[in-house]
Amino acid sequence: MTQVTARREGGDYALVMEGHATGSPQVCAGASSIASSLKNYLRNEKNVVVHQIGEGSGRFEARFSGAEAAEAAWKMAVIGLISLSKAAPEIVRVDVKIS
Repeated sequence: MTQVTARREGGDYALVMEGHATGSPQVCAGASSIASSLKNYLRNEKNVVVHQIGEGSGRFEARFSGAEAAEAAWKMAVIGLISLSKAAPEIVRVDVKIS
């Protein structure tokens, strides 16, 4: 099971993925691609302040802030992960918190 926690507090954004998409190479590849794309975008977008990016076996974490560029990247990643969750709810769970 991959547990995703996505948080937005004003202009601060966080995305944490924990666990493995065991039993579905396709879901694993999808989640990994979304995480990798977000990481690469954050490292290359000059209008985003990256506070933390980390990854390891079964874990990805990104914390960043900014205006439109940060919000768009966060929304894209969250929408993609929610889509995976709808396709494979037994493998991916997404919790979104906005304040």
